[in-house]
Amino acid sequence: MDIMIYHFENIELNTQKMTISKDNIPLSFEPKLFELLVFFCKNPDRAISRDELIRTVWRDRVVSEAAVNRAVAQLRKLIEQDTSTPKFIITISKVGYKFVASIKTENRIQEKTPNFCFSLMSKIKSKPFLSLTSLCIMTLLIFGVWQVENNDLYPNRNVDLILKKQITDSSGMSFNSTFDEHSKSIYYLFRASYKSNAQIKVYDAQKANLDITHDDYYYTDVISINKTQLLAARLDNVQDRNCEIVIIDKNDLSVTKVTQCGKSIINTLDYDHENNRVLYRYREIASQPYAILSTSLASSRTQELTHPHQNGNTQGHTTFTLSPDEKAIIYTEYQLDASDKLYIQNLRTQKVLSTILVPKDIIALTWLSADLLIASNAEQLFSIDLVSKAVTLIDSEASFGRLSPAADTSEVLTEHSYFHTNLTLTQLDKGVSSNLTHIDGIQSSHSVSHHDTQVIFHSRTKQNNRILIRNANNQIIDTQFPAEFNYIANSAWSKDDKKVIASVDDQLFLLDVDNLTWSLVKIPFKKVHYVDFINNNKILLSAENKGDWNLWSLALSSGKYSQITKNEGYSGKIFNNKLYYTKFSQNGLFYKSLASNEEHVLLDDFPLTNWYSWQIVNKHLFYRTANQYFLQNLDTGSEKAIFHNSSHEYQDCKLKSNLTEIICNKRSRAISNIWSLKFSVQHEN
Repeated sequence: MDIMIYHFENIELNTQKMTISKDNIPLSFEPKLFELLVFFCKNPDRAISRDELIRTVWRDRVVSEAAVNRAVAQLRKLIEQDTSTPKFIITISKVGYKFVASIKTENRIQEKTPNFCFSLMSKIKSKPFLSLTSLCIMTLLIFGVWQVENNDLYPNRNVDLILKKQITDSSGMSFNSTFDEHSKSIYYLFRASYKSNAQIKVYDAQKANLDITHDDYYYTDVISINKTQLLAARLDNVQDRNCEIVIIDKNDLSVTKVTQCGKSIINTLDYDHENNRVLYRYREIASQPYAILSTSLASSRTQELTHPHQNGNTQGHTTFTLSPDEKAIIYTEYQLDASDKLYIQNLRTQKVLSTILVPKDIIALTWLSADLLIASNAEQLFSIDLVSKAVTLIDSEASFGRLSPAADTSEVLTEHSYFHTNLTLTQLDKGVSSNLTHIDGIQSSHSVSHHDTQVIFHSRTKQNNRILIRNANNQIIDTQFPAEFNYIANSAWSKDDKKVIASVDDQLFLLDVDNLTWSLVKIPFKKVHYVDFINNNKILLSAENKGDWNLWSLALSSGKYSQITKNEGYSGKIFNNKLYYTKFSQNGLFYKSLASNEEHVLLDDFPLTNWYSWQIVNKHLFYRTANQYFLQNLDTGSEKAIFHNSSHEYQDCKLKSNLTEIICNKRSRAISNIWSLKFSVQHEN
């Protein structure tokens, strides 16, 4: 067997071991990125269209050009020194990409191992040698398992999405479906609008949609556990988010409380039939990582099944599922690098049996077979082969939600969601609103220039992912961000409105507004949460360092930085020689003089999850709690409510300097329906 080794600069690819190393250090990556890089290495110094990449690397599967762009962006993060000015993978305008590395190849021949057992058994067929034959077979099995665990030899399985079928048809939001094998019905959650709470409905065998609940709770999940009972998670309200798990009788719809399930949690459930217990994720407060707990329905005994890492800004174990035989639990954990980690853990011993690197932000897992998972990260659908540890993109043409088994073992239930928001200007004194953008997609992470003439924002549509500016002439301008990206934490304008600083995929980028040129701001931190300007040449940033979040100042010209907070800082602003800030693990809005470390509390009940929901504008603090926006004069302390968002249609509102207008993301459309996805699995030799 031929083994091809590719070298370019400090990068090495090994096609047998399927490894990528940088400076002799192995890198973590998704399997598709390896295939993509191998294809580039085989085709250097020529322009390659996205269509060709879809045809060859994705093998003509139905994927969008945006999915190809995302894969290239992830590969650049893996091998490039500076993704804003890529050295190896160059974008060719209106064509695709060119790989321009100087490649050295090394071709090795792998010697075949003599098949000792085969030759021995072909010559000796008498019964005295059966024990030896059995030993040979066992040896081969052990050797095969060893090779699978070392990822050198495994069967390839292609998982294809062959049919999509819509089940519900509503103008509202249908989501989080579960199939009930006893009644052949589908239970799911439904919201008629953003003003209404999510309630439980059933799509029965006669294709009728019936209400199961109609109360003041907000339901977050529902599963059927036997012929007569449902398990559901619900919140007392969407502001306080006190979670509880209940049993609902399918016949008389009576409700029995099982247990509390945390605070500030949109919970998901699973059920262990053998031990009659419900599994759910749990945390005491929003700044703690999730752990997965179980509670017995018979004794109410609660047990912590997983133990997440506690250091740093970790989300813990956010997505999980039970294995089909209910002997193991599979869950994901957030990692700081390009991939998250999936764990396979024995339920009885709590020993981790195996781990697999998976794409970021997996939100749903379900089983297609005993060793094959389907996973979703909202925008993409993947297969995860537990035998080969291969993770393969299946689809990226829709927004996916929760995944659950359907009636047919080759089918999976999910929902397709279509959300649209646009920037809206509201005149507070008149109560009149008007759209600033008319884009068919999601507009978010906006910030307003100090002179109120421009707004920069993140625009995500089916076609592209861009950072746009609405200028003083009401024109929408593309800032031509130089790389593919996923999200913007926040952005801020310099005091003279000539620059914008933005936290993009946890890195800092600076925009020259006049020339529309971006540059990467190099910092010694892996992850940045929040950024703001102190003056035209110095910025304030929130970064994680040694597991703690604090605020730092950074001079843009010299690159010199200094730590400002020592006891947490997660978002902050400097005004009149005072630092105003929030914390990662504690409610409240705090302030202190820059000349001392004496801390004061400005708002003691400010929710810690509202890190982005406050501003300081012209000596006033503008902030949100629940659905109400307030304005507080920082000189006099006087305060008044100025905007009530009872319908939940407005998000991320920013106050203009005139104090009479706000710019918000307004939900213009939200539709979600339950779909069935049918898959085929083919084995490659």
